Amino acid sequence: MATHGDRSGVVVVTGATGMLGSATATALARRAVSTDLVARNEAAGHQLLDSVKRAGGGSHRLVIGDLSEPDSVRAVAAEISSGASAVAAVVHSAAALFRDRRVNSVGHEAMFATNVLARFLLTHELQPLLTT
Repeated sequence: MATHGDRSGVVVVTGATGMLGSATATALARRAVSTDLVARNEAAGHQLLDSVKRAGGGSHRLVIGDLSEPDSVRAVAAEISSGASAVAAVVHSAAALFRDRRVNSVGHEAMFATNVLARFLLTHELQPLLTT
């Protein structure tokens, strides 16, 4: 699926520091699949990146972004696009759950923006790189 070194055919994993995202990233690394790991928390992201690199082959990169914000989603897509010639798959495991109502910078409720809108926007932005 992935080609080592040239970053073609990477698998993008959002919410990489969460339970599902980290398990997915680790399993992909064990199969030598290259990944772009999207995380909101940089420190946790670097810790996961080190763990994934130790788990197996493939090349792995950390991309920091807040998927509740459309501009950040676009920036994440641009960073992925700058380092990958193709995207084999996007695993959307990022999610938000807030006790209080939060609104992002463009007026969308933050949980809806993260859990629904970001998935569509990121996939749309990466569409030119998605392989069939």
